Amino acid sequence: MRPSRLGPALVLMSFLAAACVQAPPAPTPHTATQATRKPTSSPPPTNTSTPEASPVATIPSVALPICSRRGTVGLDDMMLAFAADWDGDWEIYSVRTYGSELVQITDDDAGDSSPRWSPDGGQLAYVGDFTRMARLMIVDADGSNATMVAPDLDVNSDVVWSPTGRQIVLRSGNDLFAVDVQTGAALNLQRRAPFLTAELPSFSPEGERMVLLVAMPDSAGGPESRLFTVRVDGTQLTELSVPRGEVSWPSWHPTRDEILFEGEVPGEGAGLYVASLEGPVAKLKPSSRYGLMMPTWSPDGTMIAYVQREQDPADASRLQMSLHVATLDEIVDAAVLGDQAAAEGGASFFRYYWAPDSRHIAFTTTNEAEGFPVGDIYVFDICEGKPQLVVKAIEMFSAPSWRPMP
Repeated sequence: MRPSRLGPALVLMSFLAAACVQAPPAPTPHTATQATRKPTSSPPPTNTSTPEASPVATIPSVALPICSRRGTVGLDDMMLAFAADWDGDWEIYSVRTYGSELVQITDDDAGDSSPRWSPDGGQLAYVGDFTRMARLMIVDADGSNATMVAPDLDVNSDVVWSPTGRQIVLRSGNDLFAVDVQTGAALNLQRRAPFLTAELPSFSPEGERMVLLVAMPDSAGGPESRLFTVRVDGTQLTELSVPRGEVSWPSWHPTRDEILFEGEVPGEGAGLYVASLEGPVAKLKPSSRYGLMMPTWSPDGTMIAYVQREQDPADASRLQMSLHVATLDEIVDAAVLGDQAAAEGGASFFRYYWAPDSRHIAFTTTNEAEGFPVGDIYVFDICEGKPQLVVKAIEMFSAPSWRPMP
């Protein structure tokens, strides 16, 4: 099967399609231990002893403050969940990020997608049977006790857990819902406070509020992006005092009431900004000509990451993409995944995802030669580079999810 409900991912894909990033061969990947709960028609395309080409070049030994501290978490201590079609339909899997302990979580004939770990790491939420019914499912980490939640909702997005673990937010039709995990009660947030959101929300640290990117008509009737906060019960919809302009990718700080976003603020230009709930807006970094994308806080809140696009000096028709990590004071701003000249038919960088230790990052790739929408997962240390292939041929639009650390 192939997914038919791509939703907002299509917007992202069209934005990224111009880039193609490549690199020399990566270190030899380690062998993954298969522990599937049902036999597969062929071995899953996980790590093997055959060298794999990394799709990006890295810039090792970055002078970030975190790099001066000894890492306390290894790749074998962390785990990712993802969706893949290795046995005729999409299933949910988990794997340790050194490529070991591959486990099949779901075992059915439906298409399962978009896994997300609960805040305590004990459960996974996912979209079950997404090619037909697309229902919210929750399953224990070992694959037991799969339960359908809010069975009347047809899910057409990824899902987001509240930090409290009490709610899951998702899109159904044109509306945004907060679903009570225990009771299955679904609250239509847009009926309580009408708006049209373009992206899923980012939660506040205490899990009681969310920041939303809202598309609303401007004075001329055209679309305008604005930032709002709202409580999980749909009350207190409040617009942030950000000068109206083009904004995207809002991300709430892990411990403070600050919102990171990319945008073009009138009078300030395009770039990365941080807004407080009280109103002040600080510009962190001006944009490049072709834009900055996907800014996020590191889980410890000491750094930001973002993707920068630049014109390839050797090929004016091509855009290069590089992943940057910066300290909040911008004393250090380094490309931790760099771009090299693309080879025809090679894999392209797609998305990145911070690990819970704030030192590792997973990223996904896409390779059109392997068929749409399949990609691979790599993990690397932002201080040392050296991407490690974790698993191949995952469902690219279904973002992998890091299991929270104990």
